[in-house]
Amino acid sequence: MNTESYSWINGHNVEYTIPPGVEVLELKYRWTGVGEMTGNFESSDPFFTRLWWMARNTLYVCARDGYMDCPDRERGLWVGDVADQTGAVFYTLDEPGRLLLKKGIDNTIAYRAGDTIQGLAPGFGAYRGKSSELTGQSLQYIDQGIWQYYFNTGDKATLQNAYPAVLKYLQLWDMKPNGLPTHRQGYANWVDWGIDPDPVPTNVVLYYMALKAAKKMAIALNETKHMAWYGNRINSIEQNFEKEYWQGGRYGSKNKPVEERVSALAVLSGLAKKEHYDILVDSVLLPVQKSSPHMEWIAEEAIMLTGQYDKGLKRMKQRYKEQVNRKWLTTLYEKYLPKLRGTYNHAWNAPNYVLSRYIAGIKATDVAWSSFEVKPNLAHMTSVKQIVPSVKGDITVEVKKTESTYQLKLMSPEKTVGTIYIPKEEKGVKYILINGQKIWTNRELKKTIKGITLEAENLEYIIFKVDSGNWNIKAFSTNQMKHQIKSAGK
Repeated sequence: MNTESYSWINGHNVEYTIPPGVEVLELKYRWTGVGEMTGNFESSDPFFTRLWWMARNTLYVCARDGYMDCPDRERGLWVGDVADQTGAVFYTLDEPGRLLLKKGIDNTIAYRAGDTIQGLAPGFGAYRGKSSELTGQSLQYIDQGIWQYYFNTGDKATLQNAYPAVLKYLQLWDMKPNGLPTHRQGYANWVDWGIDPDPVPTNVVLYYMALKAAKKMAIALNETKHMAWYGNRINSIEQNFEKEYWQGGRYGSKNKPVEERVSALAVLSGLAKKEHYDILVDSVLLPVQKSSPHMEWIAEEAIMLTGQYDKGLKRMKQRYKEQVNRKWLTTLYEKYLPKLRGTYNHAWNAPNYVLSRYIAGIKATDVAWSSFEVKPNLAHMTSVKQIVPSVKGDITVEVKKTESTYQLKLMSPEKTVGTIYIPKEEKGVKYILINGQKIWTNRELKKTIKGITLEAENLEYIIFKVDSGNWNIKAFSTNQMKHQIKSAGK
C-alpha cells in the first residue's frame, strides 16, 4: 500500500505515529514551491550569510497560490505584507516569483471594495466590517508593491491596469488646513504590531510616498491629466510635514512616546532633513527598537540611507540574533523574541533586501534593470558575493577587500549597462587593473578598453560605466605601492 497527501504543509520536522506490526518501506516528502530561489548572498560574516538565507526561506514558503502573510495561518494576501516581500523578490526569486507579484496586483485591483484598495484575507466582510482595508498597508503597497514591480520588470500592461484604481484610492483623502492629508484608518487604526505605534504621521508619510509613486506611474503611462493635483499635494506635505512633526530629536506626534517608525519613514521618503540624520540615527533609529518585523526593515534601510552602514548592521544583528542563533530555525518569526506569538515564518521579514541593496550595493537605476548600479558598502566585512536574478538575467557581483587591494568581479547579462563604484577609502587608490590591464593610475585614464568608460571621479569613488559581460576590476592602494617598492629594495 502507498499513499500521498496532496495538501501542502510546512515545518521543520515530520513526526509519524506507526502502530505495531506495520513494516515501513519508505517515508518521503515532496519539496514543492513556486519557482526557484536563484538569488544568493554570501559574506565574510557568517551571521549575515545565515540571516539572508533564513529570510530567503521565509519569502519562499510565503509564496504559493499568491504571496501570503504566512503558510500556517490565514494564508492571506495582506497587501502590506506583499509590499514588504516585493523588494526581496527581485534579489531572491526567478521569473515565477515575479509573475506571482503580477498576480497579486491584478487580484488586488480586481477585488477592491468600491474605490478602496484592501488586503485580500479570509475572515472579513461581515465579520469585521465592510472591508479589510488597513490604510497604512494599502498606501505602502502603491509605492513598494505596484510601482516597484513595474520598475523592476517593465510590465507596463499591469501598471496600466492598476493605475486608475491607484488614483481613485488616493482621491479618497482630503487635505486639512495644516496642509497635510486627513487620517483614514480603514477597518482598524493599525500600522504595526510593535510597541507604541504612531498611526497618524505614519500614514501621512505613506500617503506622500504613494502620491510620488502614482505620479511616476502617470508619467510612465503618459497620463498627464492629474499632474497638477499630484504636484500640489506633494508640495503641500513637503512644506508642512517638518513643522508639524519634528519634535527636536525625532519625527512623530507631540506627547507620544518615542518610537522609530515615523522617523524611519521620514528618511526613506525624503521628508527628513539631512541635517537631522545624525541625531535621528544615534537617538532614535539605533537605540529605539519598538517596531515589529513589518517595519523593522524600514528602520534598517533608513540607517543605510544615511550612509552609516555599520550602525544599520548593528541594529539588524541586535533584532535578529536570537533567531539566527537558534540553529534548528530556518525561517524568521512574525514577532520578535521573547514574545513568540504568531507564526515562525512570516512575509514581512526582509533583511535580505537590505543586505542585497545596501551591503552588496546592487540596485536597478532604470526600468527593467536596463541599467543598474554596483556600489558595495562592506562595513566590517572583507568579502561579499551576490547573485541578482534580474528580469534581464543573473547579475553576479563578488567583492574582496584586503588592507591594500579592492577587487570587484561583475558578470552582467546582455542589454544592460552597469555603473561600478570603486571606493577610495582612507588609503587612496594608486592604480587600477581591469581584466588584467592597467587602465587607471594617478587620477588619470591611461588606456581604454572596449565596453568600459571612466564615468566620473570624486572624493569618495572612482566610477566606471560598463557594458554587459565579465569584468574583473582590481584597485591597489598607495600602501600597496609603498610595500612593493620597499620589497624591491631588499
